[in-house]
Amino acid sequence: APTIAAVIGLVSSGNMVALSVMALCAFLFTCKTLILDVHETPFRYTRFDGSNVAGVLHPANVNFDNHLVFMGADFSNDFGAGASFEMAAYWRSQLNGTVQDISVAYQLLDDHGNLIAQQTRQHPADTPSHLWKTQQYARDLVTIPVPNGTLPGEYVIRISAYPYDAFTTPLPTRDTNGGITGIYFDIGKLRIVRGRVAGSSPDISGTIQRTNRPEEVISLVGFELSTKTARTGDRIPITLYWRANQAPRLDMTYRFIALGPGGDTTFLPAELLSPKFPTSQWRPGDVWRIPVEFLIPANMEGADYRWNLQVDGLTISELAPIHVQSPAHVFVSPETVLPITKQSATFPGLADLQGYAISGTAKAGSAVDISLVWLANEETAVSYKVFVHLLDSNGNVLAADDRVPADWSRPTTSWVKMEYVIDKHTINIPPNSQPGSYTIETGFYEAMSGSRLALLDNSTAVRLMSPISVLP
Repeated sequence: APTIAAVIGLVSSGNMVALSVMALCAFLFTCKTLILDVHETPFRYTRFDGSNVAGVLHPANVNFDNHLVFMGADFSNDFGAGASFEMAAYWRSQLNGTVQDISVAYQLLDDHGNLIAQQTRQHPADTPSHLWKTQQYARDLVTIPVPNGTLPGEYVIRISAYPYDAFTTPLPTRDTNGGITGIYFDIGKLRIVRGRVAGSSPDISGTIQRTNRPEEVISLVGFELSTKTARTGDRIPITLYWRANQAPRLDMTYRFIALGPGGDTTFLPAELLSPKFPTSQWRPGDVWRIPVEFLIPANMEGADYRWNLQVDGLTISELAPIHVQSPAHVFVSPETVLPITKQSATFPGLADLQGYAISGTAKAGSAVDISLVWLANEETAVSYKVFVHLLDSNGNVLAADDRVPADWSRPTTSWVKMEYVIDKHTINIPPNSQPGSYTIETGFYEAMSGSRLALLDNSTAVRLMSPISVLP
C-alpha cells in the first residue's frame, strides 16, 4: 500500500499539472482577447452574420454567378499618385467549397473606362475559393500602385470575378431572381488630389520618347503604344505623357490623324485633351500621364497607316505606324447562299434582323446551329455582343450562347451602314430537357455594362417565329 507521503506527493503533482493547464488556458485567452480579436485575419467570424459583415465602410451585396458574393470594402476616398492605394475587400462563398477556384480583378478606371492601375488576385485572401466555407468570410487585402503623373480627379474602383486564371471570361453578376445584371461591379470612387501629385513626374524611360520643345505651350515627351496590327472597329489603347512648358490659358483639344499610303488622310474626332483636369489648370513643369484610346473607323481601307497626333489643329508628333486590316463588306442579301426564314426586327442605331436559319437535330444533349442575318442601319462606336437564348414554356433560360458577332470576328464597331452580317451561334440543349417545343430569343447587349439594346417597341429581345421542337 502507498505511504501517506507518496499519496501527498501524487496529489501535489496532480495539482501542479492542473494549475499549469489553467495558466496556459488563461494565457491563450489573454492572447486571443488582446491580439487576435482586435485584428482582422483573412478568415474570421466575429463580424459576420452569414450574409453581411458589420461595420464595412462601403457595403455591398453582389452575386458573381452564384460562386462568390462581394459584401463591400474598406478604403479612404482621398488619395495621391505615386503611392499604393490600399483596400480591404470582403467576400463569402455561396457554397461550401466553390465548384472551381475564382480569381478577382480590382481596377482603377477614369470616366472613359481607361485603365489607370489594377491588381489581379488569383486567390482572394490568399486562399483557393474551393476551400471556403459558407460560415466564413474572406478579407482580401488589396494594394494597387497609382502611377506618378496620374491626373487629379475622381476615378472608379471596379471589381470583376473570373474562373481561375481565365481573365478573358468574366463571371456575370446576378440579381435575386438569377437574372444577369452585368459583368462587373463599381465599388465607389477614389479622388486623387493635386497636393499629393504636384511635382511627382512619371518615369518615361520605358516609353517611346519625344524631344521636349520649350517653345511649345505643352509638349508630348513620350508615349506607350504596343499595337502594330489592328482591325477596323478595334479600340487602340495608348498612353500619352505631356509636359507643360508654359501655363496653358485655354482647354486644349487633341485628335489622331491617319496618313494612308496614297496620301489619303483620315481625321478622328477631336476631344478635350484632359476633361478631368483641363489644360487651363496645368502649371509650368507639370508632367502628366494620360491613357486614352482611339477607334479604328469601320470604313477604313486595309493598309499601313502612319498615325500623327494633333493638338489645337497643329501636328505635335508622329506616332508609330499601324497596319489596319479591313473585312470584306457584303452589301447583297445572303439569301442566295443561306436560305433563311424571314423575320424583321429593328434595333435603332445599329441593325435590323432580316431572318435566320436553324440547322441540326434538336434532341436532349445535342446542339443546334442558329444563323442570324443582320443588316446594319447605322455605324456605332459601341461594341455589342449578341445573345441567343433557349427558353422553356415559362420563359426560363435553359441554354445560351453569347458572343461578338460572326464568331468573334465582326464587332459591331466594324459594321458599315447597309452591310449584311451572318452571325452564327450554337445552342447546346441540356441533357435533361424534356421533349416539347422551346423558344429562341436574341438581342444585343453592351459588352462592358451588360445593358441591353432596345428595339423600337422598347423590348430588349426578339423571339424567333420558329420554335425548336426537341425530340424524344
